[in-house]
Amino acid sequence: MRILFTSQGHTALVDPDAPVPRYLALDCPAQETWQPAAVFSDGRRLLLLSMEARRDGPGKPFAEYYHHTPTHIWSCDLEDDALSEVVIAPRLAAFQTPQLLLDDARMLVQVVRDEGGQVYNISLDGTDARPITQLGEGLPYGFDLSPDGTRLVYHLASPQGYQIWTSDPFGQQRQLVAAHDDWLFFGPKWSPDGAWLAYQGCLYKGDPGHDWADLWIARPDGSQQRRLTSDQALWFAASYGPREAPRRRLQYAGVDARRRAHCLVPHTRRARAMDVSAATAGCGSLQSGFCAGTGAGRSADTPL
Repeated sequence: MRILFTSQGHTALVDPDAPVPRYLALDCPAQETWQPAAVFSDGRRLLLLSMEARRDGPGKPFAEYYHHTPTHIWSCDLEDDALSEVVIAPRLAAFQTPQLLLDDARMLVQVVRDEGGQVYNISLDGTDARPITQLGEGLPYGFDLSPDGTRLVYHLASPQGYQIWTSDPFGQQRQLVAAHDDWLFFGPKWSPDGAWLAYQGCLYKGDPGHDWADLWIARPDGSQQRRLTSDQALWFAASYGPREAPRRRLQYAGVDARRRAHCLVPHTRRARAMDVSAATAGCGSLQSGFCAGTGAGRSADTPL
């Protein structure tokens, strides 16, 4: 197993057989930061995001200028750090970032313009861009692909709040899974058998910093929705997104064979276990455990 991480805009590879991390030798003009996004199926090539100098700053508000920062998406061969730019023609905007590698030919890309953000299903060469969401719906992110590759799940930061949605990989056959005026729902993940979704829910009205959450599950059609923890036991938004993508903040949450929900709160480095046997009665697929969030390339059965 190898682990990727980003520090001060540089990407490094941790190999168990190497004494120190190896920072990728990415020499490309005008690129100030690099971060990994996904790993291709061959395990050798890495999908990378780079950014040029930020366009926001003093006198240039983040909301108005940041998305004018030019970004680039690359395929990097980990054997020799050779780079090949992908999603290059036609560019949909200056700021476009990888969200999920669907397979070796297509990916989801977030595109942000002055009028708002959208996510597109796009070929790696930049052609055949098909919108997953429309302008005005809100900003979608935290995508995960079902184990059989037929359905997406994501949260949508919409004018009505943070909601959980599923769709096919091209944004069709959409299904609202979770939405509530009192809750921000965030960071959905598929169970290994594709029968359940796990996600976080934050009671934001009493938590203006959006720091804490509970663990929720539901069927992909939104049925059998239930809350597995209480008292906002998890660190909200600690990790989300593709399993291959390392995150700055990590939290693991899952249900073990004894029907206990586990969560690891990083800044305390303490794991909590709560009996949720009543809440998970009848959920046979949960016995193997699965995560509300995952990070550093670890699979859903990562032990605490």
